[in-house]
Amino acid sequence: MGEVYENAIAAGMTEHEFRHSTLKYITKRIETRLEEKESHVKELEFLAWRTGYYIMPAIAAVFGNKNKNKYPENPLKKKTVVVEDMELTEEEKEEWRARFFGKLKDMGDKIKMKGE
Repeated sequence: MGEVYENAIAAGMTEHEFRHSTLKYITKRIETRLEEKESHVKELEFLAWRTGYYIMPAIAAVFGNKNKNKYPENPLKKKTVVVEDMELTEEEKEEWRARFFGKLKDMGDKIKMKGE
């Protein structure tokens, strides 16, 4: 019973809750706490990956080929989207489309480079 008590306390239960709960409830509470911890670890791993995703190009921009490597754009910066009913000339719409497809091509090239 000592190990169950320790796990229950680690899961955030008070001694009073532990003594007045069923074993099924205590077990569920411990399992829920473990799931929360696993979820938190996965979130931290994702944040670490995402940080590395932006740090690598930033380092390459500083120390690598200045013409080829550029500092990554701010992902939180508001992006303008082309909508068909916008008040743009056909030339402006075509320019937006070209930029959009250019960025898609760049993304595809980066993915291909990582796969090699």
